[in-house]
Amino acid sequence: MPDNSPYVLTRPEALEPFARDLFVALGTPRAHAAEVARHLVHSNLAGHDSHGVMRIPQYAEMIRQKVVNPAGNPHVHSEMGATVVVDGECTFGQVTAAYALEVATSRLKGLGAVVVAMRNANHLGRIGDYVDTAGRNGHVAIVTVGAAGPGVGGASPFGGAGAFLSTNPWAIGIPSSAPDRDPEGIGHENRPGEGDPVLVDFATTVIPEGKVRVARDSNKPVPEGCILDANGVPTTRAQDFYDGGMLLPLGGATAGHKGYGLAFASALLGALGSIGQSEPNLVGALPPAGGFDECAAGAVLILIDPGAFGDPDAYRQNVTRVSRAARRVRPAPGTEAVLIPGDPESRAAKARNANGISLPRTTWDSLAEIASATGVAMPHATGKVG
Repeated sequence: MPDNSPYVLTRPEALEPFARDLFVALGTPRAHAAEVARHLVHSNLAGHDSHGVMRIPQYAEMIRQKVVNPAGNPHVHSEMGATVVVDGECTFGQVTAAYALEVATSRLKGLGAVVVAMRNANHLGRIGDYVDTAGRNGHVAIVTVGAAGPGVGGASPFGGAGAFLSTNPWAIGIPSSAPDRDPEGIGHENRPGEGDPVLVDFATTVIPEGKVRVARDSNKPVPEGCILDANGVPTTRAQDFYDGGMLLPLGGATAGHKGYGLAFASALLGALGSIGQSEPNLVGALPPAGGFDECAAGAVLILIDPGAFGDPDAYRQNVTRVSRAARRVRPAPGTEAVLIPGDPESRAAKARNANGISLPRTTWDSLAEIASATGVAMPHATGKVG
């Protein structure tokens, strides 16, 4: 009998080497493949399936079309003072951004802050991963990646019904500290998320394209107020977006000008890294039919050392105290508890490390198709979810 279960459960420790081996089979150096695989599976663990292994078929196609150069090696293109331009040589965006963070970290001492602009970076994946890493190293980090121009991406400007923007996300990571016990005597192990960086990570559309893709692959509707169909009519059918629809800016009909402003700024800040390029890489967005003259795109990382402003331990302890106070706010009716940014990811990682990662059957089948074509063995399915 055919297996009609909509989800397949697998272990993260099996999924990560599988993803690595797939990328190696597609011509990626092992170190690059390991970084991309780590990033994708960690996105699944954090609950962001939209940026997890479901992206592998997309990346495989980008390699086939020579949009991604899997063997490219990021390098410093230019630098001045506390500013650096990193050229990703069109390899995977995850590899470029990880390298940019390494560059920024290596130059941070004595400067207090470093700004790295990236060119030829491709799709960076879940940008919260980079600021999370920085936060765990005791640093404050801001990352944004964006693209804008006629026909770019799948998002419309506020008040518009035509493609002009990608989802242009922003992420901010802030380090905290976690003493073993707080004044109430509650141990750290009983407070999921405490001690992890405060992690703000959001698209500048109501939902990112990847979550529309997850809804489509899971045969579920998207929430109301997120997308328009090809005629500019609101819809909840995920496929309508891929049939020429649009993503709406964060804030919707009432405050969408705010999401639009953040998205526009993201693309223009990213363009710092592509000054002088006649055809800037659009960080994962498809090239516009009309050319690049009216486009802006790129990614920017800002890394800050709290020690440049005072005692870094005192700063992290203050972040922890304020975070605890936020969690103590009385929850609204129908809400279990107040969370701070980053708590949902911490909770998801704890649950998925224990129980496994659930993938839509369509994603599993797509991975199996690539695995069969490349001779890579599929990871073991530990269960099925109906």
